[in-house]
Amino acid sequence: MAYQIKASDPDLGAALRRIADSQLRGAIAATRNQENPAVGIHEARKHCKKLRGLLRLVRTGFSDHAEENTAIRDAARLSANLRDTTVLLETHDALMAAPGVARVDFAQVRGALTRARDEAFRADDVPGTLADQRAALEAILERSAHWKVKGKAADVIGDGVARGWKRAAGTMPDRPGGTDPEKIHEWRKRAKDHWYQARLLRGIWPDPMKVHAEQCDRLTGLLGDHHDLAVYEDFLDSDRAPGIEAERMTELRRIVSTRQDALEREAWSLGARLFAPPVKALPKRWQRHWTLWRKGV
Repeated sequence: MAYQIKASDPDLGAALRRIADSQLRGAIAATRNQENPAVGIHEARKHCKKLRGLLRLVRTGFSDHAEENTAIRDAARLSANLRDTTVLLETHDALMAAPGVARVDFAQVRGALTRARDEAFRADDVPGTLADQRAALEAILERSAHWKVKGKAADVIGDGVARGWKRAAGTMPDRPGGTDPEKIHEWRKRAKDHWYQARLLRGIWPDPMKVHAEQCDRLTGLLGDHHDLAVYEDFLDSDRAPGIEAERMTELRRIVSTRQDALEREAWSLGARLFAPPVKALPKRWQRHWTLWRKGV
């Protein structure tokens, strides 16, 4: 697995450079997907998110963290608008696939979303945007060959895990139901950081870490769907939304609200198990396993 620190890595700095090289090359290759640029854009952004997750893990020992994290974020944002219009359409289609939903009643909404996506791709110089993104990523790739991690690896890892874990636990709502979508989105971002860390550190405790990562993956998926629905609802409130009958719009909003509520409750139930106190226990346990693993015990 490329996205995992390996026992064969000479040190943490070498692991950082190897994984960064893999993710950046994957992102650069994705920007060359001319047959399906929407897929390429999605893949490039995924690689960027994974790379930022890696940098957060080693941030204590990586002095260029702030600068490089910003550079990666800005490179990913170059194609954000194109990706957002695609996600809106995918979100609508997922809603319409639910049992009992008469998708023909909301065909106008899908038509408006399809036009918005197509117009975004027509209005944007897609090849130019991807070329700009590729150039930005190539510049980061060149710098990444010289990235270094200073300090004791166990301390760097311990601090990165503790910081990410506490933020993920701290952003979880106190109870499910009616939570501000922005707070859900923040929880999702922090939980995703922790998910990346679990994947990167899977080798230190293979089976338990695999299960833990799978739970985090499930959680972030639920929270991601919730966020997509919040963005979809914003679209319905905008002047880009089609003028459908008030009764049908009310029904559509009810479908969205019902789905969001179910997602939030399922996510909260899973989060309550994942982030069960004491919060300080997990980072210390992972740090101990890291130390034993690096010693070959």
